[in-house]
Amino acid sequence: MFENNVEIALDKVEAVKKFFTAYSSSIVLFNTNAFRAVSPNLPPHIQALMDSGQMGVRVLERAPIGGEHVPAIEANIDEIKRYMLDEGQHKIFEYSITLLYSSFEGFIRNCFCEIDPAKEDAIIYVSPQSFTELNLKADPSVVQDLLKIREIRNCYMHNKGIWDSKSAGKLSKVITNSKDESYPLQLPSSTGEVYTTSVGELIQKPVNSAAILLWMCAVFEGFYNGVKNT
Repeated sequence: MFENNVEIALDKVEAVKKFFTAYSSSIVLFNTNAFRAVSPNLPPHIQALMDSGQMGVRVLERAPIGGEHVPAIEANIDEIKRYMLDEGQHKIFEYSITLLYSSFEGFIRNCFCEIDPAKEDAIIYVSPQSFTELNLKADPSVVQDLLKIREIRNCYMHNKGIWDSKSAGKLSKVITNSKDESYPLQLPSSTGEVYTTSVGELIQKPVNSAAILLWMCAVFEGFYNGVKNT
C-alpha cells in the first residue's frame, strides 16, 4: 500500500542529498585561496577581480541576444562571498531540513488522501496518531526521530535555530509521554556522535552538518522502505 507515494518520497530524499552536496561544495568557490588552489592558472585579471570583490554575479534565465535586456538577479561577488562564508552553510542545512520534512508531510497527506479523497482540502497535522490511522507500521523510536526532526525544522524556521521551550515540550511529550519545557535536544549523527542542546541554546551540530543530514536522510529512508516492505 502507498507504493507510489513511497517512491516519490524516496526520490525527494535523494534530491535533498544532491542539493546539500552541490551547495556545500560551492562554498569553496567563494574562498579565493581555495579557488586559486584548485584553479592555479586563472588569468591575472580574473584573479585581481576576485581579490577585489568587484566581480559581478548575474543570474539570468537565458543569455541576452544583442543588446537585449533580460531580467536578472544581480549582486556583487563580495556580498555573495560574505553570505556563503558567514551564513551559507547554516542556510543550506536549514533549507535541506525544510525540504526533507516538507516532503514527509506531503507523503503523509498523500496517504490520507489516497484512503479518503475528501481529505484533499483538510488541514492534516502529523502526529503519532497519524501512523496509527494510516496503519503504517513503524518502530516507536523511528516515529520519535521523525517528530524530533520536525521540531528541529520548526526551530530553524521560527526561532533562528535556537532550541526553545515549545519544541522541548512537544518532543518530551512524544518521547517520555510527559511535557517538559526544559527537555534537551539529543541530536544523533551518522558518525555516532550525539550533540546535546539545552533550551535557549543554538542547536549544537558539527560545522558542515553533513553527518547530521545523513542521519536524517537515513531516518526517512528507513521509514519509507519499511512502509514499502509491509
